[in-house]
Amino acid sequence: IAPLAQHRLGDMIVRYQRAVDGSGPPGLVLFPAARADAVVTPREHLDAPSITSLPSSWLPMRAWEVDPLVHLHVRGDPWPGAFSQGRTLRGSPSNHRLRFVSQQVRRERRTTEIITTLRDDRGLVVRHRLTHASGDAAVRVSTPAINRGKAPLTLDLLTSFSLGGLTPFAADDAPGRLRLHRLRATWSAEGRHEVRTFEDLQLERSWIGHGVACERFGQVGSMPVNGWYPLAAVEDTVAGVTWAAQLCHPGSWQLELWRRKDQAALSGGLADREFGHCSKTLRPG
Repeated sequence: IAPLAQHRLGDMIVRYQRAVDGSGPPGLVLFPAARADAVVTPREHLDAPSITSLPSSWLPMRAWEVDPLVHLHVRGDPWPGAFSQGRTLRGSPSNHRLRFVSQQVRRERRTTEIITTLRDDRGLVVRHRLTHASGDAAVRVSTPAINRGKAPLTLDLLTSFSLGGLTPFAADDAPGRLRLHRLRATWSAEGRHEVRTFEDLQLERSWIGHGVACERFGQVGSMPVNGWYPLAAVEDTVAGVTWAAQLCHPGSWQLELWRRKDQAALSGGLADREFGHCSKTLRPG
């Protein structure tokens, strides 16, 4: 993992990182500035007995990969692998076609905006916008996409945000310490707080690290709250740190918890084609 940039926004540290070889898009990690000294370097390889007993030609097995700033799926590209088809469109080969172009930091009065631009070989341009206002306890993230190519492209998934590296306070897959908080609800009803461990949700690393585990949930239709509140929080019970995200959209939306190898991530945005039958065709320009 190679650092790309790091910014202090209020009491938070926003870290952008990428693969050492520069392949693929960068990822985003967020943590309290007061706990920066507790952030650890992820282990490079898996070392459980189920791994070390494999034939030597299989080893070493990498333990970690950078979760992209944005997840998207362009119709016609291969489907995501690692036994995840039908459960998620995250991890699509469409992500791997994105390359880092630039990062701009704009400061105006009380507001800081960080714009990270990605582009693929077809001319699809994605701009990840992270905004923080002085005094705010959160950041805002949006992800517009523009087709600068010569042919139409249909997006079956485009996340508004994706937060990886959960948890940056553990060098392994953080067994027994991560919990998901969310609120069940029906329309015009009180939310019911639900707390589940990652193990309860079967968001554990697979024995060889290859398979994907995913918990995709949300709401389909025009009611923002009907089944779930558009809110999710991941708590590291050992570090005492919680990462929370809230969507703001009067229509179909989804949130996803995702696990592969040691990497756990939380993403969300508009419902995808599988979950909410949502897609968008971008004509050139």
